[in-house]
Order: sequence, then structure tokens, then C-alpha cells
Amino acid sequence: MTPRDTCVVLVTNRSHLQRCFLTIWQLRSFGKYRGNIVIVVGDDLKAAVPAMARSALKVKPVFFPELDRSEAINRLKNAPNTSEVVFTKPFQFHKIHIFDTFFTQWKKILYVDTKMRVFNPIHPLLNLDCDDSLIAHSDAYPDYTRTLESQFNTSDFPVLAEESDQLVPLDSDYFQTGMMLFDTAIISEATVQEMSELSQKFINSNSNEQGIINLWAQSRNLWEKLPTSASEGKLLYDYWERAPHTPADYLLLKYPREMREGIFRRIVNKLFHIYWFMLARRIDRTLLAKSA
Repeated sequence: MTPRDTCVVLVTNRSHLQRCFLTIWQLRSFGKYRGNIVIVVGDDLKAAVPAMARSALKVKPVFFPELDRSEAINRLKNAPNTSEVVFTKPFQFHKIHIFDTFFTQWKKILYVDTKMRVFNPIHPLLNLDCDDSLIAHSDAYPDYTRTLESQFNTSDFPVLAEESDQLVPLDSDYFQTGMMLFDTAIISEATVQEMSELSQKFINSNSNEQGIINLWAQSRNLWEKLPTSASEGKLLYDYWERAPHTPADYLLLKYPREMREGIFRRIVNKLFHIYWFMLARRIDRTLLAKSA
């Protein structure tokens, strides 16, 4: 598989844009990734797409309209066991657009959340075989005591709990959606609509898109667990490092607990802040001009 067959994708709104570009900066610098990178944006960054496209990091920003979550949110206001993120982070549902047919121009997609930290070259992850599947890390790792039921408000919505259990047993393991590697052969013209309909039906998803993408993928037997053993001497990914390992032992970490960094890493990250200062000014000017 050539680099042109693979694409790394991130999803961001304006409030997370700096974190998004920091992750991309690290993918290029520490991840040694030279291939395609697409940034999926929503309504608040639509006007900034041309400015973002001129980034020296060679990214392709793509706009998709945001899902209207207002009806679901209004219904959930009377459900006392609803997670706060349902009200504060509805943009997380924008992630379902990474399964749009736009992405079938590539064979393989690696999705990573904004603020993902990169510590080593990512080619061992990209080289995983994900034919006709989606590879992601179990959110219950390493003790596997949590199940898919933890992703849904079942107490306020017992009927929805029963219906989701018929779709995918709620005592099943489930995966994180912060890092996913998948074959675009799993995408069809109907995929985004299918996920959108699941999100409108199962409004009791307390983890926003994570529970919904699990229902969609697991009901189709697409999920393959991310290997937890080392590949080429490095662990592939985790939410944070697990003792006795340090961040240097991983390719990717979402929230590293150890923040000590060597001189080279500090220099690279300092250069990012200079780069971001210039890029942010250009984006802000573009958005200001469009709103005038």
C-alpha cells in the first residue's frame, strides 16, 4: 500500500482548532507521516477552509454541515441521568462524517482526535491489516469490567435500552472512537444517514457519538480490537500510558500522564506556537471578513 492509499483524518470546530493543528504538527514531526491529512470542519469554520488549505502542513480541510441535535437535547433536559457532555459537546456527532463516501478515494483511513499526542513514527499503526473492518482500542482495557451499557443512559430510557440491547448486547465490550483505523470498503452511500438515524433514535447515548458508532459497527461485526502488544518495539496507542511504560514507549497517547519532554520535543513544540500564531491570525482575518 502506497502513502496515496492512506489518509489521516481529524475533526474540529473553532474552539479545538489549535489542538487540531498541534496534533498534525506532531504527526508530521514525530510521527514521520508525509501522506494525506484531511480536517473535517463544521459550520463555524466553513469560511476558513481556504485559509486552512494554505497551511504549510499540507492539509485538506473539508466542510460538512452539522447535525441538528436541538430536538434530542430538549428531550434530554428532563432525563436526570443524562451526561453533561450531551449538552456541552454536541459537536462530537460531527465525527460520523468521517464515514462519508468522500473518503472512499482512499483505501484506508486513520482517524485521530484533536489533542492526540504523537511520540513515534506511526507507520506500524498504518500497516495494520484492516480489510473490511474497523480497528479500535477497547475502552474497557485492561480489566474489561466496563461494557457497552456504560455508554448509555439506561435508567431513564429502559425501552431504548432494550432496543439497543437487541441491536448489540449491552454486556458486550466496546471501543473508543478517539483513534480508529478502517477500510473504506465498509462505507456505503447510506452510512452517514444510518448513523444519523441511530443518533436520533438512541438519544440516551451518554457518550455522544461513541455509543452510536459502536452500535453501527458492532451490529455489522466490523470491529477488530487494536493489538495491545508492541509492534517494532513500540505500543500502538492507549488513552494514557500504563505502568511500567512511559509515553516514549507508544506511538500515540490521548492524555499522557507524564509531561516531561526532551530538548528536541520542546523545540519542535515551541516552533509550533510560532507557526500557530501566524496561521491563527490568517484564519481570524478570514472569519472576520466573512462575518462583516
